Amino acid sequence: MRLFVRYPRGLVEEPVLSTLILETKTKLNVLRAHMDGRTGEMIIDIEGKKVKEVMDFLRERGVAVKEIHKGITLDRDKCIDCGACISICPTNALYFEDFSVKLDESKCSLCRRCVDDCPVRALKIEFDF
Repeated sequence: MRLFVRYPRGLVEEPVLSTLILETKTKLNVLRAHMDGRTGEMIIDIEGKKVKEVMDFLRERGVAVKEIHKGITLDRDKCIDCGACISICPTNALYFEDFSVKLDESKCSLCRRCVDDCPVRALKIEFDF
């Protein structure tokens, strides 16, 4: 399950994430993060059975957290199957099958490379909380 995490002012310098990992024994993957020294946002991927525990832990410490139910979308009406997105995808979430671009959302790290490089803007990231 992917979670959108927003650190408020003052918590960015606290070891919240490492404490979460140690105390809850949760394996997680940081897919994307932006911290500017005052506030921060990140997208993390965690195992499904730990979602409630992780969300409760973060909220108790003042960190805003939301489940992400949607991520990248491929608009088949716009896509011209050129493959520009496939060549730059670091996780192989985009691939060719029967001469058509396909998307495996479960592999996507939401890095935005494909969105930025698609010549016809057929890819976009939409968060559905």
